[in-house]
Amino acid sequence: MAWLGTETVVNGEILDPGPFVRPIFEQAGARQTVVPPPSGANNRTFWDLKVTDMDIDFNSDSTEAQVNCRLILWGAKAEHSQKVKQTSETFRFKRIGEAWNLVGFDNLLDFLWVEVSGYEED
Repeated sequence: MAWLGTETVVNGEILDPGPFVRPIFEQAGARQTVVPPPSGANNRTFWDLKVTDMDIDFNSDSTEAQVNCRLILWGAKAEHSQKVKQTSETFRFKRIGEAWNLVGFDNLLDFLWVEVSGYEED
């Protein structure tokens, strides 16, 4: 959770993402994937999450960066059985000292929440 921080811009709104991320990972153990995880990945809840098609832009003084990409869940059930579940994403980073901190994103929480919310207990 430390990689998120407590003030992150999520879909244009500043919030503490912890309370939103925590339930996703608490319920992720009940995921039923259509593709079995490879050997050694059984203990990783989102073993099939891939970030791809990355386009990285830095601001003029290289203190901020934006990464436009696609998120793919290879083992998820997609609406159309022949397709993988995917969405576009924009991650925003800020350089603080020597480190790059994630300060914003758009679709990650919704994308993962849809995958685990079907397994909620009533």
